[in-house]
Amino acid sequence: MKAALALDFGKLSVEDVTLEPPRSGEVMIRMAATGVCHSDLSVLHGIVPMPLPLALGHEGAGVVQAVGPGRDHGRRGRPRDLVFHSRLRAVLFLRSP
Repeated sequence: MKAALALDFGKLSVEDVTLEPPRSGEVMIRMAATGVCHSDLSVLHGIVPMPLPLALGHEGAGVVQAVGPGRDHGRRGRPRDLVFHSRLRAVLFLRSP
């Protein structure tokens, strides 16, 4: 799969990536739609401090592809919307119709 990667401050690259299976408490989403927004650009330019390298495009929609151990929701095949919560520094999953 391809990802927009912030490799260093100010350096964006679209590259093929391979993901590890989800760890405990994680889910893997096959993204159907995403975008690089102003928040992503703020990370790319060092305005919002985040460890790099980092895959950009934290808001979008997709389908749960795999579920890690200990995850009690997020069944495989279920559609999900995603949004980044900056105070938690985590991606949250929103209920989809």
